[in-house]
Amino acid sequence: MTCAAGVTRVASVLAPLLLAAAAARCGGTAARDTSTDASPDTSPDTSTDTSTDVSTDTSTDASVDASTESSTDASAETSTESSTDASTDTSTGIASGFGNCATDTVLKVSGGGGDVGMAGSVTLTRSGSVLTVSYGGDGGLFDTSLEFTQTSATSAILIPGQQIDGISVPCAPLEFAPSVAQLQSGSLTFNAGMLFLSVEGTDEAFDAGAGCSNAGGTASVLITCPGVAGAPDGGVEAGSDSDAAPLGSAFVGAYTCVADVINVKAATPMAYESVDGEDAWNPMGQLTITETGGVLTAAYANDSNVAGSLQFVATTESAAVPATTNQTMQVVCNNPWTQAGTQAPSTLPVTSSTLTIDGSYVVLSFAGDMTPSSACPGAESFVSVLCSR
Repeated sequence: MTCAAGVTRVASVLAPLLLAAAAARCGGTAARDTSTDASPDTSPDTSTDTSTDVSTDTSTDASVDASTESSTDASAETSTESSTDASTDTSTGIASGFGNCATDTVLKVSGGGGDVGMAGSVTLTRSGSVLTVSYGGDGGLFDTSLEFTQTSATSAILIPGQQIDGISVPCAPLEFAPSVAQLQSGSLTFNAGMLFLSVEGTDEAFDAGAGCSNAGGTASVLITCPGVAGAPDGGVEAGSDSDAAPLGSAFVGAYTCVADVINVKAATPMAYESVDGEDAWNPMGQLTITETGGVLTAAYANDSNVAGSLQFVATTESAAVPATTNQTMQVVCNNPWTQAGTQAPSTLPVTSSTLTIDGSYVVLSFAGDMTPSSACPGAESFVSVLCSR
C-alpha cells in the first residue's frame, strides 16, 4: 500500500499462519476473515536453554491461533528438550518462549514504510548474564539472533555492534528489498507475563540493481509478545525502592514521538487485525516524563491514536516498571468489519507496560484488552511509542 511521499506501510500476507495481513502506516486498516486459517505452528523449538538449573517449569502456553485458541503442554527445561510455550525461567524472571508476537519496523528512509503485524516468535536462552534472543519462525518479518546483557531480573540492554538482516524497505515504486540495519541501542523487558523488545540503528544504503535502491536512514524494530497466561499484574509498590528517584532522573524530559497501535481480535467469525499509526518522517506525539518521590509519570499527548498517562518506578538507569496496577490509556481501535473510518479512542485497561531508555531513544510500550463498551470489544491492543531524546 502506498500513501503520500514518506508515508508508506507495507501491506502483505506474511504467511498462512499470520493472524491477518499487515496494514498501512498512514493510518489505514487491513482485515480478513481468518476462520479458515491453518492451525498454529506446533513445530518444536530447537533452541537450547543454557540457563542455570530450575527445579520447576511454571509455564503456561499463551499462543493463540486466529481461528481457534489452543495450547500445547509446556515441556520441562532440560538440556535435550525444548518448548515453544511461554515458560518462565525462575532464575531470570523472564519467560523463555513466545509466539504470535506483535512486530513493528519503524523506518525513516526514502519512501518511508515498514512492516507491521502479528508475526513470528521469540525464544530466549541464557548464559551467565547474556540473554540470546532469537526472532523469526513462521510468519516472522525476518530471522535474527541478538544478544543482551541482563541488568535486572526482568530487563536487559542490547550488546552494541550487532545487526539485523532482511528488514524490508522500499527501493522503487511498489517494490521492496531486504536491507541491513546496524544496531546501536536496544532493550528487553518482561512485565506481567509479556515481553517487550526494542532495537534501534542505522539502515544501510543498498543498490539491488534494475533501479531498486535506497540511500538508507534509521530503522527501529519494536516487538511485543504475549507470554505467560495468568501472570500476576506488573505493578510494584510506588516508592518501595529507595534508589528509584536517582535512577528515574535519567528519564525526565520532553520528547517528540511516533506511535503505532495494533489491535487484534482472534475469535471467529470476523477475526481481524487493524493498525493505526504515524509516519516516522513526521512525528507529532509529545511524551513528557516527570518524577515525584521516585514515581515517574509518563504523559503522552498530541496524537489522535494514543493519549493518557502511566506511572512507573525505575529499577535500573534504563528500565522502569509500572508503579501501580489498574492504569488506563486512551487508544484508537478500528474494527474494519463493522466500522467505517477512524473511530474516537477507547479506554484501554493496561495489563502490562514498560518504559525504557535505548541510547538516544525513549520507548513507551504497553498492552491490554479492549472492554465490551469499546469500539473493538474483545480485541487485544499492543501500543509502541518511539521517542527521540
